[in-house]
Amino acid sequence: MAENENIDLTCDTVGGHPIPDLTWWLGGNIIDSQYYLAHKDTVINDLENFKVLRHMDGALIECKANNTHVSNPTIRSLALDMHLRPLRAKIHLNENMEENRRYKARCAVFGSKPPPKIDWYINGKKIDTAHPTELLKKEEKSVSILTYTAESKHNGLNMTCKAYNQKIHYDYVEDSVPIVVHYKPKIAIKLGRSINARQIKQGDDVYFECKVMAFPRVKKVTWLKNGELIMPSRQNGILIANYSLVLQHVRLNDAGHYSCQAENYIGATESNKHELMIKYSPVCKFVPRKIGSIVGSNITVICDVEAFPSEVTYQWWFLGTGIKTQRRMLGWHSPSIIHRYAILGY
Repeated sequence: MAENENIDLTCDTVGGHPIPDLTWWLGGNIIDSQYYLAHKDTVINDLENFKVLRHMDGALIECKANNTHVSNPTIRSLALDMHLRPLRAKIHLNENMEENRRYKARCAVFGSKPPPKIDWYINGKKIDTAHPTELLKKEEKSVSILTYTAESKHNGLNMTCKAYNQKIHYDYVEDSVPIVVHYKPKIAIKLGRSINARQIKQGDDVYFECKVMAFPRVKKVTWLKNGELIMPSRQNGILIANYSLVLQHVRLNDAGHYSCQAENYIGATESNKHELMIKYSPVCKFVPRKIGSIVGSNITVICDVEAFPSEVTYQWWFLGTGIKTQRRMLGWHSPSIIHRYAILGY
């Protein structure tokens, strides 16, 4: 039977003269004295809708038949063995955990009989039963021990243990505590929202953002270019503020791989690397020069340039011999051209 339930008991006696009084007793107190004669020598007392309370667990409830003050009454007794609901739960969890380390979370539940079923939750979501748990039973206390691996995504959430007696499904107790997980920074570098990475050209302003998640807060953020520390310099148009890096009027030598690094007392983390590519017009690798050849022979002229993007359209022009100007287009598109020409006389 469960606490707070109503029970029905029947006690009967046969024989005896005079007809006996038949009564129910609990803890030395009479609880029912209403009996009736069923047959000429049978007396019955029906104890109906009797509510059993928590403090009655283990007590003896007695039926007494007594028809004289001379002899002792005939007694039959029944021990009340009850199912008791849990009264309260209490969680004990390390207050400052570090990511990826394992800890023991303990939930002590008091007052349940038999020992309760104890479930664990994080922010209302039941923890997978694959997590190892163990249950210790001590008199009126049961302790569930959860082996928990701290995760940064749980920081700031609540851990809850909920306990109920499987014989009394309508009642349960629970306790919750906040989860505090310390972890080193998780960071990523991004270009500013308004910047198109494929359209950056010389003279543009560029800024990077360092996205940081960490607990506790980071102590400092540093910026790197090609693995080298970047120092702020207004003269060179390099500005650093909080989690932002600004490059003003970028030049070709500003191209490279940028990253940020953040640090707290748990450790330091470097972000992904973002390649900054800067568009610029074609620049010849060689200085202009004169090319001579034997009359009537073929010559090969190569135009080698640097540019970004690298898809370049070429145009070839003949500018004359120096004696007479003869500017005319010879070809286009091809990065090299073979041309036969003659020297004009005078």
